[in-house]
Amino acid sequence: MQKDGQRELLEAVCERFRSGEGVPCRFFSMDNLYLFVGEYKYWLMTHYDEVDWADEVVLNRARLYRDRRDFIIQDGDTGMREDYPGPPLAS
Repeated sequence: MQKDGQRELLEAVCERFRSGEGVPCRFFSMDNLYLFVGEYKYWLMTHYDEVDWADEVVLNRARLYRDRRDFIIQDGDTGMREDYPGPPLAS
């Protein structure tokens, strides 16, 4: 997070997590907290209250290709909107 504006972005995302805007979801076997803003979802691999600002921190971002509830991975799913195999199966 050494590039211009990146630390401010990470701090803003962490603050939104602290204020309760994060949505708990499961991706494969990993539970995580996601923030949905516009057409993107954001997440950290470290808990937002455990971020060590002296270390390299990665803020992950991915475009939404279905909707916020869709964290069910199906055969043939590449993560691209046009490759989604069909409606998610009920879990």
